[in-house]
Amino acid sequence: MQGYQDFLAKWHDVLTADISDAEISAKGMDIGRVREYGTIAPRKSMIDRVVMGEYFHIYRSLWRSHMCARDNTPQLLRCPASCGLNMTTVECKCEVPGLLDNSTDWKNVWTCVVNTEHRGMFEAFFSEEFLRDLVIFVSTTSIIEGEMLEAASPADILFWMIHPAIERLLSAKRLPDVSIMGDVNDISKWGPEQEVWTDFSYYTQAAGQNLAYPEAYVCQGHAASDRVLPDGLPLIEGVSALADSNQDGIVSNWEFYRAIDPNNMHGLDYVFSNFEWNHCSDGKIKIRNHFATESFMR
Repeated sequence: MQGYQDFLAKWHDVLTADISDAEISAKGMDIGRVREYGTIAPRKSMIDRVVMGEYFHIYRSLWRSHMCARDNTPQLLRCPASCGLNMTTVECKCEVPGLLDNSTDWKNVWTCVVNTEHRGMFEAFFSEEFLRDLVIFVSTTSIIEGEMLEAASPADILFWMIHPAIERLLSAKRLPDVSIMGDVNDISKWGPEQEVWTDFSYYTQAAGQNLAYPEAYVCQGHAASDRVLPDGLPLIEGVSALADSNQDGIVSNWEFYRAIDPNNMHGLDYVFSNFEWNHCSDGKIKIRNHFATESFMR
């Protein structure tokens, strides 16, 4: 990523400098918290973890910028309508054009790049010029996002590998006679008393909380009564008849969840043959370390 390399080159001395305990105290910051980023070049570690390690979340915030921009401007991030096979990443990229034509200020975008938890620390240890360069680099650099950023996730082949694995785990938790999933013994179970729908979305706001959307802003699709698929997208043949328990012609999230209950012998026309996890056994330690690292970075 050339933009990142240019950014590192310009700010090399700042990023590789150490921070003394006295400097941390003078900034009014907690020494222990700053030391979580190490004693050698902690500023570089901050960038690696909070920015580079969170690119997916940053891009999602820029896309839904009405939730994070200071003036609540929606969709600061713009992407090409289409990308040809012969187009380079420079030609086919998402960016915040407002930063280039000065229709928006970097401080307006800054609140989307670093979250509230870390913003104070960044503002304490980095200059405004640094933060401005950081925002522009993150918001305009050519990047190939491969983490299912938006609602186009089903276009990513990995989407169709992940979801059956999750359904298999869900079935194991709902079947009373299954107690082992791979090398995990005595997995926690979900009985009927635990099967309640919790409607939550970070992107839902009450009326008056957002300048761009003064009326109530609701992220559709999260409620139990919301359609399991948007209007116009068909379900697989037979699923509607199976799941539409109230016969209103709409299959809701809750109806679909109840319909795929593996305890219902009159439900789905398939079952999982086993709940082994042998394909991960050989690399078990490596996989666990990977996920521990990911959790730590996020």
